[in-house]
Formats: sequence, structure tokens, C-alpha cells
Amino acid sequence: LHDKKETLETLVDDKYYILEDHYAGIEKEEDVSDHTKDIMEKFRNKFSEDKELQKDIQKQSEMIILNNS
Repeated sequence: LHDKKETLETLVDDKYYILEDHYAGIEKEEDVSDHTKDIMEKFRNKFSEDKELQKDIQKQSEMIILNNS
């Protein structure tokens, strides 16, 4: 059970960093609207501070994996 929890945490964290890397890349190359910047900043703050959000994302990820197996 602990391995499953750890795996889901790693999965969510890895995908978050992919999103961050992608956003950082387009932010440098393209004009990103203020609206998009605001949304990303709010998501960053919420993701890093809100443990319930992280648990919810992990739970949803688990359900997606189970339903697609």
C-alpha cells in the first residue's frame, strides 16, 4: 500500500514538473497572455501549498489508471 501511495505521489510530481518545464519553455519563446500567467501562478501556489489538492489529484490519477487497465 505504501508503494502505491509513493508511486502516485511520484507520478503527480513528475507530471507537474513536465507542465512547469513546458510552461517555462513557451514563456520564453512566445508572448504568454497575462491571463495565462495568472492561472499558472495561482496553480503553482495552490499545488505547492494545498495538500488536499495533491491528494485529490493523486486519487483521480489512481482512478484513471484503474479504469484504463
